[in-house]
Amino acid sequence: MKTISQILSTLFHPSFVPIIGFYLMHLLGGYATYLPPVLFGFTVFSIVLFTIIFPLISVILLKKLGKVSSIQLDKREERPLPLIISLISVCVLLIVEKRFFYPAIYDAFFASIALNYCVSFFASLDKKISLHAIGWGTLIGIFIGLSTRLGIALHFWVALLIMLTSLILSARLFLRAHTLSEVLSGWIISILLSWMAMLTF
Repeated sequence: MKTISQILSTLFHPSFVPIIGFYLMHLLGGYATYLPPVLFGFTVFSIVLFTIIFPLISVILLKKLGKVSSIQLDKREERPLPLIISLISVCVLLIVEKRFFYPAIYDAFFASIALNYCVSFFASLDKKISLHAIGWGTLIGIFIGLSTRLGIALHFWVALLIMLTSLILSARLFLRAHTLSEVLSGWIISILLSWMAMLTF
């Protein structure tokens, strides 16, 4: 069971949430989320670069410099610096996104991602709130907001994401990486913030 929990935690790392969310939005949003192939490919590259590659490289460098003890960032006090680097990367992504003519719904999507990176950073200053809970809660909130804003039925996908998130968070609890309150608080806050951002921006 421990091995399965570790695999789930790695495969569904919160760093992958932005690219998964973007792809699913593009796939399910119909005309409101359509992007020309070239712009779609460029956006995929940009999201992977700024939300996965740059943050991962920064954590590896910080580990080599002795600023963090593990790339898993298991210690709360080691999280703020990598998270502020990730937040800066996402802000750069937002600037890049603003230079192109994206459908309006993508402004809300990128704002939701940035907002929850902010939550992750500020929460890490005091508590070890689950980043997995924040990441996957963000995706659930985005899809609830997408369904509400566009008036499309995404109940199956929201239910699927909730079930998947439940498995991921159960794995985090089994590994004793977090307490139940750290998991639930991150999950609930991120769902609400993402849902509101999708309806506001």
